[in-house]
Amino acid sequence: MLLLSKFLAAPNSTTSLLSQELSPVSWKYGRETSANASEAPFRRREYLSNALWLLFLAFGPLVREVQNWPTVLRYYLCRRSAPAIAIHFWNHDILVAPRDYIFEAIAGTLLVNSYRFRRSPSVVVDVGASIGDFALLASRGNGTRVYAFEKDSGYVRYLKTT
Repeated sequence: MLLLSKFLAAPNSTTSLLSQELSPVSWKYGRETSANASEAPFRRREYLSNALWLLFLAFGPLVREVQNWPTVLRYYLCRRSAPAIAIHFWNHDILVAPRDYIFEAIAGTLLVNSYRFRRSPSVVVDVGASIGDFALLASRGNGTRVYAFEKDSGYVRYLKTT
């Protein structure tokens, strides 16, 4: 996947990214959170959304497509203190998601495939790529060139890892 961004720099390793703290503002919801991800508030609505997607809507695809699915399940249901999680797919793709990024976005894009590509597009431009879940899906096409743009520097570091 080709990544174009004004913040382009040498990519961090997955392990160093997983141990970094998040910015003081939640990227997904735009609300104030603490600078330490383990202390970030987590609302009941987001927890219920994660539980619904993990246990009912996407459990089958999670088990079939994700190598470390027990870790992902524990992370989202038990609200582990890690600032991020690396989701390892059986096809060797890795998606790193920050603590406050709800599972619904990942499940809808990568596990349920709500976009339903009919054929592999030759070029995909993902503007506002966030952590790169859609860019990862689009890059699975044979010979597809993906350009992912994200202006939030907090998301860019996750996007570069993906």
